[in-house]
Amino acid sequence: MAKHKFEPVEFVDRQLTESEKKAYKKWSVENNEDTFAYLDQLVLSQCKLSMSYNERNQAAAVSITCKDTGDENYNRCVTSRHSNIADCLLVALFKHFVVLFERDWLDDQNEVNWG
Repeated sequence: MAKHKFEPVEFVDRQLTESEKKAYKKWSVENNEDTFAYLDQLVLSQCKLSMSYNERNQAAAVSITCKDTGDENYNRCVTSRHSNIADCLLVALFKHFVVLFERDWLDDQNEVNWG
């Protein structure tokens, strides 16, 4: 059995700008029916998707972590949070496939990092 070395995940604080939020609203309506195709593409590109709900904050959280060792974003994680799990998932997919697609996720992260 192969042993894997633990490598810490780097959280990327990338919140949507006001213009990106407007673009997301349009994108989510136009692409809602393609959610499973996006999920398929996400997994095939060696990304890990996690979903959870925090009762205290009454919000869902979705995280996408790049697990492709040949990608500059390897072990980086982008998250989304929303009161509705479906919207939370769509925001995460929008960040991954529109805002950050095929680029360094750290290029324009927010000033304050969190984890």
